[in-house]
Amino acid sequence: MHSTEKTELRALSAAQSGVWLAQTLDPESPAFNIAEYIEIHGPVEPARFDRALRRAVAAAGSLHTRLEIDGGELRQYLRYDEHWPLPVVDVSCEADSRAAALAWMEQDLARVFDLTKGPVFSYALLRVSHDRYFWYARNHHLCMDGYSGALVAREVARLYSGEGHDAVQSTDAGAGYFALLDELERYRGSSQCQRDRDYWNRQLADRPESVTLSRKLPGRPRGFMRKTAFIRRELAERLQEIGRRYDAGLAQVIYAAAALYIHRFTGADDFILGIPLLARVGRAMRSAPGMVSNILPLRMRFDHRWNFNDLLQYTAQQTRAMLRHQRYRTEDLRRDLGLNPGGPGLYGLVVNFMSFDYELRFGGYPARSHNLSNGPVDDLSIAVYEHQDGSAVRIDFDANPGNYTAEELAAHQSRLLELLKQLTDPELPLGKA
Repeated sequence: MHSTEKTELRALSAAQSGVWLAQTLDPESPAFNIAEYIEIHGPVEPARFDRALRRAVAAAGSLHTRLEIDGGELRQYLRYDEHWPLPVVDVSCEADSRAAALAWMEQDLARVFDLTKGPVFSYALLRVSHDRYFWYARNHHLCMDGYSGALVAREVARLYSGEGHDAVQSTDAGAGYFALLDELERYRGSSQCQRDRDYWNRQLADRPESVTLSRKLPGRPRGFMRKTAFIRRELAERLQEIGRRYDAGLAQVIYAAAALYIHRFTGADDFILGIPLLARVGRAMRSAPGMVSNILPLRMRFDHRWNFNDLLQYTAQQTRAMLRHQRYRTEDLRRDLGLNPGGPGLYGLVVNFMSFDYELRFGGYPARSHNLSNGPVDDLSIAVYEHQDGSAVRIDFDANPGNYTAEELAAHQSRLLELLKQLTDPELPLGKA
C-alpha cells in the first residue's frame, strides 16, 4: 500500500465508537491522548532508532487509521504515510535535562489529533545526556490502548537490537488489524456475548449509585492532576503472600484495599469500582495493536462481620467472574442500563493494575517505560505499575482537578498507603483496619 492509497472503509468497533462519541462532546480536548516515555539507559543511535521505529509503525495497522463520513455513517480506513516526523530533541545542555524533557513532552501531550487527516501518533527521541535517552510516544485512544503501546515498544526494541526480520508490508499490517476488527465483531454476534450480557445485567440489576471520594459527580475534564508514590518491594511481597492464600494476585489485594478505603472514608457498603481490562482472549487478539481495552464494574458489597481475609476472598471471587465476562463492552452495558452516553458512569474510583513481565533492551541497554497519561480521568484513578525486576511498585493517583485539590489528592494517597501497611495483619476486622 502506497502513501496515496487507502484501504476499504470499515465500521468502527464498539470500543472505538465509545471513544469517538466522548471526543465529539469536547473536540478540542486532549483527554484521549495516551502517552508514555521509555527511558533508555545507554547511548542511542538516532538514525538506527529512526529505521527501527518506522518499520515497527509500518507493521502496526491501527497506527494508520483515518476517519471519514461515508453515506452519513462514520467509517475508518487505513492510509500509510511514510513521511511522518521523528524529532530528535537535545536537552542535555539544560541545567535540569530531565525536567526540560518532561516539559517538552507535557507540551506535546496537550496537542489534539485530527483523526480525519492523521497521523494518530506522535513520537520523539529526547537526548537527556550522552548515555540517557527518552523515547516519547503519544497515541489517540481511538486507535491504541496501553497494551498496544507495549506491543509496538517491544517491536522497536527488537528491531533496533538487530533481531528483526524483513520489514512487514503495510498491507499485512492492514490485514492483521482488520482481522482484529472482525474478531471483535464476531464476538458481538456470539452466544458468549449474550451470556456475558446476561451476567452483567444480573450483577447490576439493583446497582447502587456511583460513590466518589470527592462526593461529587464524575466529570470529563481536559486534564488531570497526578501524585506518584511507591510501595516498597518488601511490603508488596508481603501483600502478595497474603493474596496467594486465596488464589489472588497483588492486583486483587489492591482492589480489596481500595474498596476498603472507600468503605471507611464514605461509609458506603455497596458500590462499584471501575477496573480496566485487556479484554483480549487468545493469541491472535494479543498480537495486533488496536483499541480493545475495556473498563468494567467490580461490585463490592461489605459484610461488617468480615475481616480483611474475608474481603480478599470475596474480591478474588468477584474478579474471577469479571474476567470470564471481560469482553462485554462497557459502552453496551451503559446502553443496557439506560445510561446517557455522556453522563455519569457506574463508578467513581478506577483501579488500574498493570504488571510488566517483559524486559526492554535497546542494543543491549536496559530501558523502562514511564506512563504520562492513560486517558480521561472522570473523578479519581489509581494506577499501579508492577515490574518483575524486584523494584518498588509505582502507584499513581490521577484526579479530576474539578473534584480534588492537590492537598486532598496527596492525603488520599498517603492514607491508602498507610492502610496497605496495616493490612499485613489480614485477621484485623474491617472496622479496625
